[in-house]
Amino acid sequence: MLNLNTLAIVLFILPVYQLMYHTIQLVTFRKEERDPSRFPFGFLMLFMLVFLINSALHYLGYYNIYQYLYVIQLPALLAVLPTFHLYVYALLKAENSFYAKYPIVYYLPAFFVLLMNLISFIGMNRAQIMMFFADRLSFTSSQDIMVNTAVLVFLLGAAVFVLMQLFSSAYQFNKIIKQMKLTDWQEGSRLDYINTKGLVIIFFSVYIFVLLNALMIMLDPAYYAIEAMLYNLAMIICGGLAGYFRLKQNRKLHAVHHVIADEPGHSYAYKNGEKPSNTDNAEILDTRSAKEMMQRLRSFVNSEKPYRKSDLNIGELASELQTSKRRLSWLLNNKMDTNFYGLMNKYRVLEAKELLKRFECKHLKMDEIGRMAGFKSKSSFNNAFREQTGKTPSEYRKSL
Repeated sequence: MLNLNTLAIVLFILPVYQLMYHTIQLVTFRKEERDPSRFPFGFLMLFMLVFLINSALHYLGYYNIYQYLYVIQLPALLAVLPTFHLYVYALLKAENSFYAKYPIVYYLPAFFVLLMNLISFIGMNRAQIMMFFADRLSFTSSQDIMVNTAVLVFLLGAAVFVLMQLFSSAYQFNKIIKQMKLTDWQEGSRLDYINTKGLVIIFFSVYIFVLLNALMIMLDPAYYAIEAMLYNLAMIICGGLAGYFRLKQNRKLHAVHHVIADEPGHSYAYKNGEKPSNTDNAEILDTRSAKEMMQRLRSFVNSEKPYRKSDLNIGELASELQTSKRRLSWLLNNKMDTNFYGLMNKYRVLEAKELLKRFECKHLKMDEIGRMAGFKSKSSFNNAFREQTGKTPSEYRKSL
């Protein structure tokens, strides 16, 4: 019979399976998807999963198992925010950043707590372990050195290290977002493959996950059914939003990946401390100007079909429309919910579909159809076509 306690258990299972799904999907390698940010995000989901499983064991009363897995609970939480930043730098292709080159530095708190937990728990007997779990928020009156060492490590990790990470992570992420905006305004389309709003939502989801769980392990409140449901709903929301917007970012990245790989000068090399100058002082388009430019853009693309030119870039398109790269990039991102590469691929796929329907093109091979539509390679043609139609070009031709 379904009651509050049963519902609390079910709600604990849901976020665990949710994080497990994202972990398996992202950590496993797939040759056709060479996304450097895929692996770090998979480990981010894994660390969140490990922590949540430990929390479930604790709050659901499986103390015999929890006592053995406790040593990795706090280190897993301390590894979450550093792994998120590795994901961001991998997404930005920031090979030259200090964070990407020396990630071990940011995992030192997690490694330290893990090592000290292992030393403490290996040296304690069962009675000392029970004493630690009975009151791990304060030092024992018995002056037991091993127990007090474990308590000190717990307080240091859960309070000091987590607090330091929360402050430094917020500062670092804010700095990255400002840098991205400066670079995007200066370079036009260079960051079109980044879903900035989604990245912000992922950050806040991960940030709230760490903050809420740090409070939970510090306060260690009585865990009744209502509290359990509220906590688990928060975990479902945090994990769900992070996973959903990661997949949304992946679709956007996937749509432009093959085009970007063939375009010189479109890889983002974020450097720590680099501040590109904002030389373009053009104002953002107002509503009326944006509508006029959208009409002009659609009219030009439909009539002149510039997307047939495989090496077309946003600068050339902006020049044809008599506007700047910055304005065109802003229009595509903020008013049309796309980017330069996504827009070109959309029209190229439509062009390819029309070519596949024509009787006179029946004898043409798929790579020829792709080149006629404006794609540089067969792989980029297949990926973009499958992304928009759910079928490969060959499957689409057969369905006709």
